[in-house]
Amino acid sequence: MSIVRTQPVHTAKSPRIQTRTSRKARAITALALVASALSLAHALSPEIDFNPPAYVDEMPSKEFLPAPAQAGSLFGQGDRPLFADRRAMRPNDLITINIDESSNASLSSSKDYTSTSGGAVNAPVLGYNGSDEQAAKDTQDLNNQTNYTLQKTADNSNFKGSGQQSRNDALKFSITARILKVLENGNYFVYGHNEVLIDGEKRLVTISGVIRPYDIERDNSISSKFIADSKIAYTSIGAIGQTNHKKDGTKAIEDEFPF
Repeated sequence: MSIVRTQPVHTAKSPRIQTRTSRKARAITALALVASALSLAHALSPEIDFNPPAYVDEMPSKEFLPAPAQAGSLFGQGDRPLFADRRAMRPNDLITINIDESSNASLSSSKDYTSTSGGAVNAPVLGYNGSDEQAAKDTQDLNNQTNYTLQKTADNSNFKGSGQQSRNDALKFSITARILKVLENGNYFVYGHNEVLIDGEKRLVTISGVIRPYDIERDNSISSKFIADSKIAYTSIGAIGQTNHKKDGTKAIEDEFPF
């Protein structure tokens, strides 16, 4: 009986296949990095928290007691009497807010820096005052070996920088808000949200804040300048809104680029 030993066969991948595999791996890694950068840039977009301030939650609500019926009155005492103040005054009542906000900002800065440096350093010279000729010779030899001058070349550095920014913003429209809470001191915490969809472009308007009942006009409206702790957000979602912002990829690259 004879035994024949066979050697295991090792199949090596073609260099071309390995190159393709490495390229695919690099492409997948690059796509993953870009996706993570885009998600991070989107997550860092500024937002507004429209929750009421802490003191609004801490302050108790005002209690509304039913008005006592008056005998002999010609008009009823129901929810809609003939003569009554039509302005908002209770929770879930509606009020019109006229938003008229504008801001102007201008900023400029400049910097000019100049630096010049230079100099030279000479090695010290030893002097021998004795009568020993050999010592005097050794001193002179030492001075000859260390007779060097350390000189720094002239160094000039200049830096100039300047920047200027100017911005004008204006926001003017009306929105109907709702009284969410009547505080114990009589002030109202209001919240309003409006969505308009026109030809694929969506407009979102949100407002919240605290108002006084004395600032409400007879037509049940109030100006935004009378709102305390006001928070106003105007967002446009669509093709037009996207043109006013940088693409997420461009913004992510600019944020990570160190120069």
